[in-house]
Amino acid sequence: MGLLFWRLLLVLMGCVLVRHTVSSDKCDPGEYPCFNNGTCIMSYDNIHHSYKQACKCTANFHGDYCDLVTCGANALCIHPGTSKILHTRECPAVHVNGYKCVCNSGYAGDGINCTKMCGANATCINTGNCERGPSDHCNEDLGFKCVCNHGYEGDGVVCIKKCDTNAMCIDSNTSQILPTDHCFEPMGLKCVCNQGYEGDGFTCKSEFHKFFR
Repeated sequence: MGLLFWRLLLVLMGCVLVRHTVSSDKCDPGEYPCFNNGTCIMSYDNIHHSYKQACKCTANFHGDYCDLVTCGANALCIHPGTSKILHTRECPAVHVNGYKCVCNSGYAGDGINCTKMCGANATCINTGNCERGPSDHCNEDLGFKCVCNHGYEGDGVVCIKKCDTNAMCIDSNTSQILPTDHCFEPMGLKCVCNQGYEGDGFTCKSEFHKFFR
């Protein structure tokens, strides 16, 4: 009876020891901390009868140590200090290495959610119902698109005013005549009505029209 008691006691003690085994292969608040405000959480493994520690990441972060973030479709993983680009959407988002998700040119946001910024001569329009959206945050995921205003042509970010068919594009600096399909005013180019026509270069009327009013 006494021997059976001690055997049972040893078994129970062994169970207690097994149940309190800790495997800290994922994180440790002191030696292997979780980055980006992640929390090191201890959980119990019923199969191996042991406790394991793992990082619980905040929104947008993932990885064993919450050290990765997925850049948006219109963003790059870039080092702001060196301008080095990592050609992957999985960006190592640890403050010590300096990399971060940055929206591409023409887009605005936090690098994870990037929305298109329409040009000065464009409007943000929902192609499904013609509803207008904010031009500085034109969300393409919701069906919106930057569209050049009437009289302008381009991709919605760079919109160039089109010269009238009875006009020519002149370089104000050299007086050189250039193709009218890319007469970009900020570059010193200007639409000028042809001889025999008058107007602002974008709308040209025959000088004879005033005699037939």
